[in-house]
Amino acid sequence: MIGVELLDDPRADPALVRRALADIARTNRLFGGTHAVIATLERHFRAAPQRPWTLLDIGTGQGDIPLAAAKAARRHGIDLRLVGVERIPAAARIAREQGLAAVLADGGSLPFAPKSVDVVIASQVLHHFPRDTAARWIAAFDVINEPEGSAVLPPLPFNSLSKTSCLLRAMFRCRLKRMPTTQVRKRLEASKLSSRRQAMISAS
Repeated sequence: MIGVELLDDPRADPALVRRALADIARTNRLFGGTHAVIATLERHFRAAPQRPWTLLDIGTGQGDIPLAAAKAARRHGIDLRLVGVERIPAAARIAREQGLAAVLADGGSLPFAPKSVDVVIASQVLHHFPRDTAARWIAAFDVINEPEGSAVLPPLPFNSLSKTSCLLRAMFRCRLKRMPTTQVRKRLEASKLSSRRQAMISAS
């Protein structure tokens, strides 16, 4: 697989996929990736009505981040229904083993009804793709997201500088700030996101 990242290949060896996803989950836990997403979500949980929510995790891996999100949601009296999306069959099976409802799909063509999801997470995913593909995926997130829903996204464009910035923020466990609406519009104008949508930065 010269020139192809393991988790970019839907035909990847299941044993290698399992090992790689365990490494990613460990890295998320130790270096703050999970903390960054949960800290962002908790600001919404605190202000949200206590009703069931649906969280969709794009590129869910073994589901470690949505499972942590569900635990955080319970502290606020919120029942978080978890759905993971994966392109790799082996990864989808692993997510199901962890208790997630996992579906095989492409992030730009999601098999969900419009406005059927409260929160969309795309952590450690969008930087795998060219900018136009990432913008197309974000536009798809906007279609399925509730009008007052949220998307937790990595910064775009995702380059070596922003990767370093995210890693440093995660290592020092800083609270992540929301992007100003004007900055979101400039960075993601190709995605035609609704002006009401809140795009928040998560370490990726």
